[in-house]
Amino acid sequence: MKKLITLGLTVTSVALLGACGNTGSTEKDSATSSSSTTTVESTVKEEAPVVEDKFAGQEEKGEGTFNIANQSGNTEEGDSITVFYDPNTFPTDLGVNTWDLDGSMLSYIYADGQLVDTLQLGNSQNGVELQDVESAITEGEHKLQLVQYVDDNEDGEIVTYKEQPYTVKLK
Repeated sequence: MKKLITLGLTVTSVALLGACGNTGSTEKDSATSSSSTTTVESTVKEEAPVVEDKFAGQEEKGEGTFNIANQSGNTEEGDSITVFYDPNTFPTDLGVNTWDLDGSMLSYIYADGQLVDTLQLGNSQNGVELQDVESAITEGEHKLQLVQYVDDNEDGEIVTYKEQPYTVKLK
């Protein structure tokens, strides 16, 4: 009986060691296994992290006018701006139109509180690319914000704050 138990344990150990150290897989098996892993990884769509808008509750202040425009309209005329986003198409931008801003100060452009660009604006027409901030191109309602700070320092006091809404829809 002792020999049977010892033999059974030896056979089980050999089988387990053989399974752990199996190097008998072919290159084809490795490629298949690797490609199926790649397919799974590429089809998983991660959502943009939700980041709190650091300007939530901020009231508009300062001199000048700020609006945004694209093919769907212009907020100056009260139109709602819709951005149709296609992840395979670059760039995804909005026109930024300003009048009577203090051009001696930098204007920080944010989307939902996340820095998109820094521009020198006065009586200007420029564009900003939204895809640089992942949360700015997620489907739904957003705000494009223009902020000027004392001494052009983000830690400084806000001199000018303006915002305009836009909506993102996926193509």
